[in-house]
Amino acid sequence: MRKAASELFGKPELLHSRPNVFGELINILISPSESIEEAVDSVLPNADDPDISLHMRMLMNRSVRSAQAALSCIKKALQNLHGLPRPKVVLISDTPSSIDLMSSSLNEFAEVLHFDYKLFRGNISGKIQEKQVLGFRIKDWGPTPRWVAFVDFFLASRAKHAVISGAHRRVGTTYAQLIAALAAARNLGT
Repeated sequence: MRKAASELFGKPELLHSRPNVFGELINILISPSESIEEAVDSVLPNADDPDISLHMRMLMNRSVRSAQAALSCIKKALQNLHGLPRPKVVLISDTPSSIDLMSSSLNEFAEVLHFDYKLFRGNISGKIQEKQVLGFRIKDWGPTPRWVAFVDFFLASRAKHAVISGAHRRVGTTYAQLIAALAAARNLGT
């Protein structure tokens, strides 16, 4: 059993063998519904996967430093990808204003992709009344419907090279870590 696990997930004691247990499990256990997949595909022109995904979890925070740090990380990642003329960057966030802020900066050197649920013509939420969202949850989750997080998750996990988290310093980024794990599992062909 140990040998099979090592072959599948790598050996933690070897730095070059980076185990991705969560990514492998996510890849096996969950997949997007047809509606979510349709929403993801609506963002990706010509079915080309993005090069980088950026998750900005701001929690109503408007920190300029978080945005600058995220831009710096993207530029460093691009330096390691030598020769991408105009990379595709998927931008996801719980704060709509951060999408606008980051898009304007990223558009200088990248093609920015973002899922806008207001423009999506599909019906994911069905008969759910979006007005039922509790007011106190908006501060934590943002104003978008909950199903958008699933679209963003699967959209961002299509990144070919990097998943970057530009979060407020006190905010955990488990969401971005799980996205990165799934992206790695997808890209390693498992």
